Amino acid sequence: MTAEAETYAYQTSVLLVALDEQDYIMVRDLLCEAKGSRFVLEWAASYEAALKMIKCNRYYAYVVNYHLGERSGLELLQEMVGRGYRAPVIMLTAEGEHEAGLEAMDAGAVDYLTREHIEAPLLERSVRRAVQRRQAEERFHLLMQNASDIITVLKADGTILYESPAVEWVLGYHPEELVGKSVFDYIHPDDVARVLRAYTTSSGRPGANLLLEFRFRHADGSWRHLEVSGKNRLAETSVKGIVVNLRDVSERRFLEERLIYQAVHDTLTSLPNRTLFMSRLEQALAREGRPKNAVAVLFLGLDNFKAVNDSLGYEVGDKLLEGTAERI
Repeated sequence: MTAEAETYAYQTSVLLVALDEQDYIMVRDLLCEAKGSRFVLEWAASYEAALKMIKCNRYYAYVVNYHLGERSGLELLQEMVGRGYRAPVIMLTAEGEHEAGLEAMDAGAVDYLTREHIEAPLLERSVRRAVQRRQAEERFHLLMQNASDIITVLKADGTILYESPAVEWVLGYHPEELVGKSVFDYIHPDDVARVLRAYTTSSGRPGANLLLEFRFRHADGSWRHLEVSGKNRLAETSVKGIVVNLRDVSERRFLEERLIYQAVHDTLTSLPNRTLFMSRLEQALAREGRPKNAVAVLFLGLDNFKAVNDSLGYEVGDKLLEGTAERI
C-alpha cells in the first residue's frame, strides 16, 4: 500500500452540528492535530441542515452541540435514534452541564465533552471510539442481513422493535409488517401461556437467557416450529431490548414426530402395533379405582387370509389388510 493510499484508508468523515462558526473552527483545528488518522470534517449550521446531511448516512461520527437555538442536540439525537440512523454521537456541552451530558449518554450518545475543556487527544479518543462503534454496528448489521436465522429485538412487553431480513424467507413476512406488533399475537394459542411465563421471567432479570420452542404463524397461515434462544439486554443503552435468535425447526420436528409414530404403529396399516397395544393395556389395568373386570380385549381375525395370500399374492393380501384397517 502506498503512503497516499494508506492515508486515504484512514480518512474518517465526521459531521459537526453547531450554530457558531467558532465551534467549527475549534473542532477542525483540534482534529487536524490528530496523529495516525485523517479526519474529514463537515459542518451543519442548523438543526434542519443536520437532518438533511445525516440522511446521506456517509458519516462515521457526529459531534453535536447541545445548544441548537430553539432545538437541542438531545432532540436531534433522539430523532436520529427514532429514524434508525446508526452513526454514534459525541455531545458537546458547556461547562456545568454534566447532567445534560449524562442525559445524552442515556439517549444513546457514545460520549460527551465539555467545550471549555476540550483538547485534541481527548477529542481524537472520543471520535476513534465513535468510529469503532460504528464499524462494529456495521459488521453486526451485515451479519444480520445475511444470517439464515431470524434475529428479533423485543421490548419488555413483547413488542417487536426489529426484525432481520431472514424473517421474509423463513416466515413470509416483510420485516416492517411485524415491527410494532406484539410477538404473542403470532404464537400458537396452545403455546402462548407457556411462552409468556418464560418471557416474563427473563424480561425481569437483566442478562437472563431465554430458551424455548414454540409454534409461530407463517404468513400463509400455517404453523412453523421455531427454536428460540435469547438474552435480556434491556439494560444496555445500545440495545434496550431482548435479543432473540429464531430458527425454523419444523422439518426436524416433523421427522421426530414421524419416527415416534412409526415406532408404535404398523408401517402397512398405520394401526397401533404390539408395543403401543401393550402400553395402553398396562395403563388401563393400572388405573386406580377401575374394577378388575372392567378391561376387555377384542381380538379380530380375517378368515382364510392365508388363502388370499397363497392364491392372489402378497400384494393383494396387503391391500386387504389396508382396506380392513381403514374400515376399523
